[in-house]
Amino acid sequence: MVNSCQLDITWPYLEPLYLALGQPAPAEAGQSRLDAGLYFKALAQGCAQSRSFAVDMGLGARAADYLVLGQLLQSCNRLEQALAALLRYQWLVARLGEARLQLEGELALLCWQPWPGVPDLAVERNMAGWLGYARFLLGPGYQPLSLDLGHRAPGAEAMLSQRLGCPVRFGAAQNALVFPRSWLDLPLRGDEGLHQHLTQYAEGHLRRLAPDSRSQALAAMDSLVGQQLVTLEAVADALALSPRQLQRQLAREGLCFRELLDSWRAGQLAALAEKDWGWSEIAAALGYAEQGALIKACRRWYGCTPGELKKKKGP
Repeated sequence: MVNSCQLDITWPYLEPLYLALGQPAPAEAGQSRLDAGLYFKALAQGCAQSRSFAVDMGLGARAADYLVLGQLLQSCNRLEQALAALLRYQWLVARLGEARLQLEGELALLCWQPWPGVPDLAVERNMAGWLGYARFLLGPGYQPLSLDLGHRAPGAEAMLSQRLGCPVRFGAAQNALVFPRSWLDLPLRGDEGLHQHLTQYAEGHLRRLAPDSRSQALAAMDSLVGQQLVTLEAVADALALSPRQLQRQLAREGLCFRELLDSWRAGQLAALAEKDWGWSEIAAALGYAEQGALIKACRRWYGCTPGELKKKKGP
């Protein structure tokens, strides 16, 4: 379950959360851990006192607070390299959702799909954290086009837009930090030698983390594309499990196969739209019996048809 996850982050950053809970912050310096359930509770209690508590926490995060991931991002030479590192090592801090970079013509969207059970306030804190870190890397003059949030918060849009210093759009198709695609080439004050050292360290740390059922199932789905239909039975067989065993393992993480498959299909469609595949071929690869089902799903995920999605992504 999501509530059994932990956040690995420096203790000074956690102090406002402990205060919101009415508990003393850890006395020792260095790394600290906070159960996700307590984290969610602290955000709710903090925002009950001040609606901007979650985004203020996000904006206040420093590079050092994210431990090796924060240092690794600082060592990158270009923004694109930093985002690639974020996508690969995001779970060194917490496993509450999954980030991806989505390119649509002249736009770039840094998207985050929270896992089931992650509350809206945690989404706001995460997205504000990305915004604050982007300003740290690029300078205060670089402002995103918008910060999009999938949930709705009546009456909060104007206040949070002012607080974050950029347009906030609630009720969006997905959670995303939207910025010009050209920013990917922006130079950073990196250090190649330090970057290589930190990458090796991060890789070792990532390998030590026990693989979760969700990651294993997604990897199995990727391996099946173009080989056979992606079904519960096929994925379970690829993992040497019975379908019932796979469902039970996912349930322990608060997930169900149908929702995971739907999320995977959305990401795969965005990737396959860039390839020279026919739509019937893509529909079959994603497990749809007909193109109409693919079109309906694409409208639900992206608000457009597959053809319109392909045009958005550009050459």
